[in-house]
Amino acid sequence: MLERDAGQLDSIPMMDMQPVPANWQNPIQEFGGGNPMCVLQPAATYVQQFFFYDACGTTVPFSLTVTMYSTLFASLTMATNLDIQSTCRLATTDPHPCVEHLETVRRIATTVGLTLPQSASSTRAAIDALDIAIAQYATTTPQVEIS
Repeated sequence: MLERDAGQLDSIPMMDMQPVPANWQNPIQEFGGGNPMCVLQPAATYVQQFFFYDACGTTVPFSLTVTMYSTLFASLTMATNLDIQSTCRLATTDPHPCVEHLETVRRIATTVGLTLPQSASSTRAAIDALDIAIAQYATTTPQVEIS
């Protein structure tokens, strides 16, 4: 990789996203968080952040920061399987910055000629096998009393 290419990569900004799985995007859904110890925490209309050191004090929307490195890794690993439009529809905020970000990363990766070694496919298979997920307690509104 040439020095001018490094400058292009450095131009990719960080971006915050609030992704929500498509089947969780329901207007009558309320989220109680991911910590079963926080039973008194009020439900919210957004997926709640969950930390290892969750003190059950406040609720904040689930978010993640997408960096140049994480976006490049994901883009290269997904290759042609990366559907930018459907990926960015998972963002609860305006999807346009997400689309612009991912298209920029894809363009720069193509221009620079970045590729992953053949071993990356086995790495992706190993990560997929972990079946990593996020947990969130949820309910629909209005709630029906069960007696």
